[in-house]
Amino acid sequence: RGAAGSLGIRPASCPPRDQPRVVHVYTIGLNCLDACNDEDLEVKSPQHFKVPKLVSRYWDAFKTDQKRPNQPGILKHIGENTEFIKVAIKSASLWEFLADAKHHLKAFFVAHDSMVANEVIFCAHGRHRSVSWARVYIEMLRMAGYVTRGPTHLGQPWWWSGICDSCSSCSPNGEKDELFVDAFERWCTL
Repeated sequence: RGAAGSLGIRPASCPPRDQPRVVHVYTIGLNCLDACNDEDLEVKSPQHFKVPKLVSRYWDAFKTDQKRPNQPGILKHIGENTEFIKVAIKSASLWEFLADAKHHLKAFFVAHDSMVANEVIFCAHGRHRSVSWARVYIEMLRMAGYVTRGPTHLGQPWWWSGICDSCSSCSPNGEKDELFVDAFERWCTL
């Protein structure tokens, strides 16, 4: 720790403890990892996908009860689409994840002298489930007072060339805001 550390003085590069905690959320698809011929997510992600080396937790959205929205052509949109968000919020798997993530994040910040947590959510292709979960998670964190970054979609280079990420349903809108406010009430009870 050196002399400064033994005197209880924090180096100038360390933010004061009263500054808000920052959570950066990443999404990835397992198919992206397969494309790189590597089986180990924790080794592969930091090296090839530029995820910071300190990842507080990897979250699995792959095995879930979340169904696809029942609309023609919906798979041409990313998980940020309002219909995917609606389905995600009804999913018991999402709420199990949110409860675990909420408690894990608090414990992480208590146990580590870090102002930043990096969270990775993965699913099969990194386009729908992990993206919708990441959006809901980020909105819950933001409403709870955390500073959020992302989501950063690490699998975006593998998305289909015609996938929509900018229509009015895939972009932030008032309908989604109402969904997040309602979901935050439930988040507060976890």
